[in-house]
Amino acid sequence: MFGLFQRQNEWKQTASEIYEKIVAKARHPIFYRDLSVPDTVEGRFEMIIVHLFILLQDWTVRFGKDDKLSKAIIETFFSDIEHSLREMGIGDLTVPKRMQKLADAFYGRVYAYKDALEPNDDDQKLVQALLRNLYVLEDKTHIISEDVRISAAKIAQYIRHSLSAFSKQEENDLSSGQFDFANPEDIIKI
Repeated sequence: MFGLFQRQNEWKQTASEIYEKIVAKARHPIFYRDLSVPDTVEGRFEMIIVHLFILLQDWTVRFGKDDKLSKAIIETFFSDIEHSLREMGIGDLTVPKRMQKLADAFYGRVYAYKDALEPNDDDQKLVQALLRNLYVLEDKTHIISEDVRISAAKIAQYIRHSLSAFSKQEENDLSSGQFDFANPEDIIKI
């Protein structure tokens, strides 16, 4: 029985370390400076989701849908979001409603990105999903410049390159947090 609790604590610790790595990568300045991602709370939230998606997409293929570490990482993500809402002064009565909306957004994006990953696709579905979610304009006009379209295409390539990089890494390295995403600076050059 104590072994189970010890293992759960190890998952939580590893999940926390992996989540910190995801957040650090999602905050890479290149996404905001060179790839037109809005440098806002919403833009950063969306980039965390993109990176969580990459990790979860690879892990679902490798470990299956019931992987305990994946679940612990998602729990860490939602705990961080809830903590952030409370720090922003959102009241106790409003937090559950906001959390439900954010959970819906998270799962909606994960499914949209997953559906857009077709092997023979030229990334147009993935680009469209990124444009809908990552580059939503505040005024909701959905007027997308050519620069933003190019940036979305580069982030689609970044997602594909990261998935390819993950597929070449050992399972033990992934589950111990010894992994890395593609280098976003390489995508800029493409």
